[in-house]
Amino acid sequence: MSRIRVLLVDENDDFLDGLTEWLTGDAAFQLAGKARSGREALEQVERLAPDLVLMDAALPGVNGFEVTRQIRSRPDAPLIVLLTFYESSAARREALAVGADGFVCKAEIAQKLMPVVQGLIRQRREAAAARPSKRDEKLRNLSTERPGPPPDLSK
Repeated sequence: MSRIRVLLVDENDDFLDGLTEWLTGDAAFQLAGKARSGREALEQVERLAPDLVLMDAALPGVNGFEVTRQIRSRPDAPLIVLLTFYESSAARREALAVGADGFVCKAEIAQKLMPVVQGLIRQRREAAAARPSKRDEKLRNLSTERPGPPPDLSK
């Protein structure tokens, strides 16, 4: 099965390095690229066509909320999970309003990121079964679990 191609977006190199190490330790993920600003993230999404974008909400220049809104305006946009240090209901509402698929506080990333991503991939697969596009077809074949027998996609 294909691995989930992830674009990481954060201005903090230490956070990017830590998240890179954590994700690449899981066989389900492949690092597609890194970006350190909103503008760079937009360019990377266009160039790399990742399956998933994990993006800081507070980016220099164009913030993660605006970048999410712009990515969402594209056909076959990737899944987007916004990350933030500051958990607030206002930030969560704004993330949903601009089209983010998920929202995770960085302090809880080790506990909450994988369940959020797995749930999003599962939802995308179900939606792809109903109305497949090229990206949805690819996502239907992605695995967020450890390698094992492939699922029966004929149903």
